[in-house]
Amino acid sequence: MPAVEIHRTTPDDRKRLRRIRLAALADSPDAFSGTLAEAAALPDAEWRHRATPSTSSACFIAGEGDTWIGMCVVLVRAATELVSVWVDPSHRRRGVVTALLEAAIEWCRHQGHPELLVWVNAANAPAIAAYEKVGFRSTGVSQPFPNRPEQTEMAMRVSVSSHS
Repeated sequence: MPAVEIHRTTPDDRKRLRRIRLAALADSPDAFSGTLAEAAALPDAEWRHRATPSTSSACFIAGEGDTWIGMCVVLVRAATELVSVWVDPSHRRRGVVTALLEAAIEWCRHQGHPELLVWVNAANAPAIAAYEKVGFRSTGVSQPFPNRPEQTEMAMRVSVSSHS
């Protein structure tokens, strides 16, 4: 089994990024605020933009050889937020999500962001446990889940400067 490698996407990765995002939305629709139909309708230029490194966003991919098996995205908005975290079901519980989260935290540290925030479906116990494993803690804030107001999402954060 090849070792898992984490890398930051480039514009040349846009088609593969689209494929993995669509796979994530098909596999785990309740984990994301966007929908499969919305993502499938995005033009190539949007996927190029999402794959392009910048100081306000970073997309990390986990791969084994030529196969992409996971992803996460950091967006700098009002807060620095972790979004679109997903690992292929056949590769879960092998440390892939931890490696992705560590890459996102390290990027935040390098960019000078003091903390990283994530909103997670409050019913998604495996995701909450994965975030807690790398130091995320609940902020005590919750809100209706976008697109599914009958569900709740909770905010979690990790201090980047004190993370080891």
